[in-house]
Amino acid sequence: MVSFPHAISSAWWWPLPEVTALLASAGFRVEHTERRQDSGARPHAALIARRPGSAIHSSENSL
Repeated sequence: MVSFPHAISSAWWWPLPEVTALLASAGFRVEHTERRQDSGARPHAALIARRPGSAIHSSENSL
């Protein structure tokens, strides 16, 4: 983790492999990841993780 200044409070940058490993150790399965780094900006990532056997709410299926 690396701290960086943010307009509201301190923020933290976590390497994506580290977050993925933490989720796996908590019983989640990472199903999708996205990464980008715009010129002059910090890298950004997003992921979707689900706990196997968890229900999916019907509102999530309406997207």
